[in-house]
Amino acid sequence: MFFEHQRAAFTDILTQIDRIQVSWMREGWDVDSRSLVMPVPPLLYEELKRLCAVHQLFLSVDSTMALDLLQSIYEDSRGEPDEDGTWIGERCDEAYANARYVEHRVVGLLQGQLGVRDAATCAREIALLGGMRIVNMFGYSGTGIADRGALQVQAIAAPAAVVDVANRHRALLVEKLTAFRKSEEMGWRYGALAVEVGVYLDVLKREGPQGR
Repeated sequence: MFFEHQRAAFTDILTQIDRIQVSWMREGWDVDSRSLVMPVPPLLYEELKRLCAVHQLFLSVDSTMALDLLQSIYEDSRGEPDEDGTWIGERCDEAYANARYVEHRVVGLLQGQLGVRDAATCAREIALLGGMRIVNMFGYSGTGIADRGALQVQAIAAPAAVVDVANRHRALLVEKLTAFRKSEEMGWRYGALAVEVGVYLDVLKREGPQGR
């Protein structure tokens, strides 16, 4: 009975993610600029958050990590709301590409929970991408990651390229995330990120560090 409910829960979540991606491209694509100009469809996104909350009992730590990252990426597409509360699109093409990348790893992780594939690579790639987002978002004085070095990738839009850089410098990424987690800034300003960073570190340390 548990596994039947688990499969049904995974189907609900994956179906909703697909609805978001299809609707987002259909409604947000601007023909003139040949780009996405609208943020993630709000009602569909809220339904995904509800489904993840309802079905959290069936989700592993790795699957939850991936879905949390996906939701953070969706949030990236939302700028400041206008006067009537409508969200203005921001960095929509980048967010959509990142969401597509994560979506495929979510599928792999849920399949891994069902025992139909080895999802270790999916978990590692999610942790690498999520870790790189943190390093590049919070790399300033007081966070322990001001000097990002080889991990600085703001100019790289493709998530696969970001993950490739992170994988080649995995030891450095682990070092920076560990420093960020221990920093004074983390303690009083970014405490909510401590759990997220900790999950990424746990995944990245499973196979040991690689590269610098």
